[in-house]
Amino acid sequence: MDISIVIPFYNAGDVLKNCIESVTTQIGVSWELILVDDGSTDESSKIATDFSRKYENIQAFRQANQGVSVARNRGISLSKGKYIYFLDSDDVIKRNALQNMIRDVVTDKYPDLIIFGYEMINVNRIITKQIPKKRVLSGCTFRTDILSIENEVDLNSIWNKCYRLEFLKEIFVDFPEGVRIGEDAVFNYSVFRKVNIVSLLPDVLYQYTMERQGSAMNSHTSDKIELQLRVMDEFRKMLQEFGIDSKKNDLQKMLGLVYQHIWSRCERNQILGILRIRKIRLSSLLFGVTSIKDLIKFGIVIFISGKWAVTH
Repeated sequence: MDISIVIPFYNAGDVLKNCIESVTTQIGVSWELILVDDGSTDESSKIATDFSRKYENIQAFRQANQGVSVARNRGISLSKGKYIYFLDSDDVIKRNALQNMIRDVVTDKYPDLIIFGYEMINVNRIITKQIPKKRVLSGCTFRTDILSIENEVDLNSIWNKCYRLEFLKEIFVDFPEGVRIGEDAVFNYSVFRKVNIVSLLPDVLYQYTMERQGSAMNSHTSDKIELQLRVMDEFRKMLQEFGIDSKKNDLQKMLGLVYQHIWSRCERNQILGILRIRKIRLSSLLFGVTSIKDLIKFGIVIFISGKWAVTH
């Protein structure tokens, strides 16, 4: 078996069929699809069962609602492929995606991690994120260059990555259970710490629907902000382990976070309140800002936030 695909889902009846069909049309590789229903109350379970009856290489499982991490971990334990790929139920993979993911694994000496490009769809707008050129990196080089790689592609998400299954089992990594959002990043950071060979592909293989109604990330602004701050904390810890100075990266991300939410008065009050609790002063972000773009952002933030943001 070349690759196992794991799709956890919960009340995804409106999107699950399209997601599964993007897998069933894949050619050129041997694959299995593992569907894990996390206690759905809509027609999702029936859709999954119908596909499992139609295709021998599709299995459907049902569990009480325990969260996406539990569902994914169950998928890992059931998988038999050389590689494993986690697909979100509201998204799709592109034509020949599976074949292109693993086409070079032999010549690339069976990388532990494969990262590729993707499309983000928001209403009628499509944003493409693509790695400039193919590279095969040692784990050491990947960790040394991780900040420059982060500028090219999303490192936190799992849907633009394919993992060697035996490697995941060797390092005893799984998704943290009991974490409502942010589990993808925590999982990936564990992988990054141990990875031996990484393949970066310029192919655009995934189509991501931004902020589906009801998704974990489409929640209250304060939850999003807390998630982003927690992920930043975890990323900082990892960089420190790699011996990388994270100060400039921290400043840029913090400034970007504030800038992202500063336009709405409600969101502005929430993020400034959270920063106040964390004892982070916006004025402190000025130190270390070197690019003209970031200076402009900082000026806008200070102007909109007013005196309260600077002095509290």
